[in-house]
Amino acid sequence: MQRGMQWVAVPFMFAWLGTAACERHSVVHLTVPAGTDIQVELADTVGSAQSGSGDAFSAALVAPIEVNGREVVPAGTNVTGLVTSARPSGHLQTPAELAVTLTAIEVDGQRYELHTLDRSWVEASHAKNNASWIGGAASAGGVIGALVGHGKGAAIGAGIGAGGGTAAAYATGQLDVVLPPKTRLTFVLRAPLTLTKAT
Repeated sequence: MQRGMQWVAVPFMFAWLGTAACERHSVVHLTVPAGTDIQVELADTVGSAQSGSGDAFSAALVAPIEVNGREVVPAGTNVTGLVTSARPSGHLQTPAELAVTLTAIEVDGQRYELHTLDRSWVEASHAKNNASWIGGAASAGGVIGALVGHGKGAAIGAGIGAGGGTAAAYATGQLDVVLPPKTRLTFVLRAPLTLTKAT
């Protein structure tokens, strides 16, 4: 009789353990749809002169990601981004350009790929900024004289005219795009993000 009771108890114990294991390993899949905003704060400096295409940068969520009003990724979650294009400012005809995107996010110790639309910046053409210099006005010529450093200051500058104005534009015309740490950016998912969550 005792042996029979043991025979019944063992299968029951294994059945209970199997059920518990299934409960521990059950997961749900949550999909964040394309078009969702991803708001981040930069941890690194990113810039048209400091960065190169292919450089990675770090950031963190400043707002949780929600699906149907339910938070699925909390604020503060680590995010990785990529510089997709970077060109430093040149002289006159070459404005600075910078483009970045997000590539990955880490949720509950698991890394997921992100696919977002690029954020990009192009500095305005130098033409407007340089117009007054290239015009060769006498007042600008005084500044040019100091810049060229011939030792006679404004007296030389006032007579330089349009040619000297171009020199001043070269000396002052570089403007680069710089995004320092703590800069906040909003990206938009261009493909859904599917997360696996244990329940």
